[in-house]
Amino acid sequence: EDGIRDQPRSRGLGDVYKRQKLSELEECAELLEVYGKFLRLGYSPEKALTKTVEVVSEKTKEKLKRIIKRIRSDLVSLRVAWEDLVTGFKHPFAIISLKTVNKMVEKSSKDAGEKVFRIAAKLREKAMLERKRETLINAQRLKAKIITLASALLLGFVASLIPIIIYSSAFVFGKLSTPPVDNLSIAVPLLMAVIIMTFTNCKVTVDKNIKLQMIMAVLAFLFAYSINSLLQHLV
Repeated sequence: EDGIRDQPRSRGLGDVYKRQKLSELEECAELLEVYGKFLRLGYSPEKALTKTVEVVSEKTKEKLKRIIKRIRSDLVSLRVAWEDLVTGFKHPFAIISLKTVNKMVEKSSKDAGEKVFRIAAKLREKAMLERKRETLINAQRLKAKIITLASALLLGFVASLIPIIIYSSAFVFGKLSTPPVDNLSIAVPLLMAVIIMTFTNCKVTVDKNIKLQMIMAVLAFLFAYSINSLLQHLV
């Protein structure tokens, strides 16, 4: 009965995975979860691997087919073929987990299955933590982008407004001989401040699209500066 209950559950789990884009940790967790379940059902390591191919996502399936082909065509042992599977992963936790499993697959299948399943559970937990961390970082990046663009628009507006404030103050206080204000001498420092702020925000949030963010911030600054200057001339 346990076998009948566990196997359909594994297939259902595989169907869910097929509809998802898996990270390396999630992909490795999927592989070991399903493989561990078949080992617990009493399948031999080689047979469990063959059954696992029927359940997992396409990306994982291709990797497993390659090592099964090596076992059948090149007549290498499962342990040797499993090393090829390990080379297909780059995440250190995935590599360590797969190497650990490789050392226990030739032992009692049911005992190995329990251990493999526990390893998969730890991988799944690690994957969830990384997913949450990634979500938090993306939220921080979005917040930084919004603040940067809003600040660029504000400083662009202020840059075009400062000359008017200076002239208005001179008129109010009767200093009509105030020398003309060079708009560039005001706009350039503020634009540099926008660039520095954008660069700093990208570094803090580990955003690799620094050039794109700088271009967007500069365009936002120039847009606000130009629109406000145009409105002043029209008025």
